[in-house]
Amino acid sequence: MIADRAHWETSDTAIDDLTGGRSLFGLIPADPVIVRLDTIFVAPGDTSRMPITIVNTTDRQVGFLRFRVILKGQAAFVQIPISGIPEGVVIETISVDGESLTVSVTPQFGQPSIITGDTLRIIGELRMIPDGDALGKTVGVYILEDTSFTAQDTSGLTLMTSGLDGAVQVGIRGDINIDSRVNILDATSLVYRMIHDKLSAPGTIFYQTADVNADGLVNVVDVIGIIRMILGLPLVDAVQTRTIHTAETFARLHAPRPIDNHSLGILLSIKAGQHVAGLYAEFSFNSSQLRVSIPAFVDPPSDLIIESAIHQNVLRVVAASPSLSISSGEETEPTIIIPVRLLRNTGTDFSLTELILIDAQGQEISVKVARSRQTVIAGKQVPDTFALYMNTPNPFNPRTQISYYVPRTARMTLKVYNLLGRQVIQLVDRKHAAGRYTTFWNALNHQGEPVASGIYLYRLTSDTGYVETRKMTLLK
Repeated sequence: MIADRAHWETSDTAIDDLTGGRSLFGLIPADPVIVRLDTIFVAPGDTSRMPITIVNTTDRQVGFLRFRVILKGQAAFVQIPISGIPEGVVIETISVDGESLTVSVTPQFGQPSIITGDTLRIIGELRMIPDGDALGKTVGVYILEDTSFTAQDTSGLTLMTSGLDGAVQVGIRGDINIDSRVNILDATSLVYRMIHDKLSAPGTIFYQTADVNADGLVNVVDVIGIIRMILGLPLVDAVQTRTIHTAETFARLHAPRPIDNHSLGILLSIKAGQHVAGLYAEFSFNSSQLRVSIPAFVDPPSDLIIESAIHQNVLRVVAASPSLSISSGEETEPTIIIPVRLLRNTGTDFSLTELILIDAQGQEISVKVARSRQTVIAGKQVPDTFALYMNTPNPFNPRTQISYYVPRTARMTLKVYNLLGRQVIQLVDRKHAAGRYTTFWNALNHQGEPVASGIYLYRLTSDTGYVETRKMTLLK
């Protein structure tokens, strides 16, 4: 049975009996009883539930505790300020005003103590609600270390105390630009911040906002999470995002090939067993020997979000699609082309060092990389197969360049079609010797009339059976 608290505070006889007439300071443990609050993340208008944890670093049992909580900012205590009180504890609260709450904690009748020595215990949840204009802000919640902060053991001996403050971060997961809604601007903003190292530090409100699936990490999974929120699809939780697909997916870094008179292109191709909704890739190279330019997707979907950045000797690429597929065709085979140019007449390596693929459900796709390194050597980049290159520029208006490679003598035709499969114009129809060729299309049909804006197909064929088709976009 615990002595009456008022008796502890007023009876000199009780203290003399406890100490034997010795100084009380010699008996007070130097280690404190700690009241600890957390930092939590809530949406505007939601009631926050912040755990109140008692940590007893002494070797004594705590029989009484009183502390005061102060709110500094745009929040107020709700009608029942502390909920989730565990069995064996009695809590009394006194609201001094809208910003101050005094809490007294005692054991229930028949219980020996609140907390035994050298242990911790959650005694409840502090309930607050942020103001309507607190979006994107942090509300401080402080333990006031004054005369109201008192702890005693079961014999009435005063113990040392210490408080660890908490905070309420007010935000909406996925609302990267803090405008109270989640839309495609947030997805593009997150991609940009990821690739350019503009994310806030972990633990901050802006990092929490970007961590859409609440797994403690911000990556391409969260970009797909934003897209799923926009589409009204359920999010995959942090455990499910680590589920790895059993269907095999392969990636390969291809040998460099010419893409214009000065540059080579290194292709990363992906053959997946399901649609790829998001991609993160890192490449390493020696910047003193190789100049790397902005990568692009071959035949990308029209809604593709892609950002890339070069930091010293590392190229990073993030891509995602609001249609939850970064491939424009029926089969999921995304291909990235990275333009490179040798700066010296010596060979140098270009390597794929990291590749993360995410499916339309926000789950990671297991991928096997068949080849992750290619060596770029001057004068050695001659393809041994037919090749049709991506037109440049793309989109274009009113003229674009189309290049292709012929490895041996063959009759070649190059035609342009609309999306209905109707031929618009024939650009090439003649016999070719081995070599690289370039032609142009000025957005005219076979009658010399301008064609409408839109997506067109250009198809290269040979009398040896080779056929390859690519897409290009005319914007007026």
